[in-house]
Amino acid sequence: SGNNGAVEPVDDCSDPKQAGCGAGAVTLGAAPVHVPADEDSGQIELRYSPSCRSAWARFSPSPTWRPAPGLQVTILTVRPSDRRSAPYTVEFGGEALIGDMLMTAPGCVLAEIVMRRGSDQSPLASTACLTPEAAPPMSAQPSGP
Repeated sequence: SGNNGAVEPVDDCSDPKQAGCGAGAVTLGAAPVHVPADEDSGQIELRYSPSCRSAWARFSPSPTWRPAPGLQVTILTVRPSDRRSAPYTVEFGGEALIGDMLMTAPGCVLAEIVMRRGSDQSPLASTACLTPEAAPPMSAQPSGP
């Protein structure tokens, strides 16, 4: 849209892009996703914005993964300390998926993903529950010569 002004508040369950938190975000943790079990579907990532102090789930599909149409994907950003959850469900269309964010001040946050086709549901894939302090992003490491 060309307008990078925030149109949503920096708060629980806001869209990280709409809240202006996407720029400068780093990946705190990631876990592989296998649907079906013998296929590399991609990875579920926990993204973190240092400027917004918020985190959200992102699913980055493997470029070689081609599921049949009709696959419902739910990505969740979860904060166990107060049981807050921000789920986002969409029919998979080949693209990376970004979930809504949760603030990290109240406690660690994790990213989860589950897929469903009809009555068949995949196992849950999840990152560890992380806070920025517990997992310094790679970009924060001092760079050597």
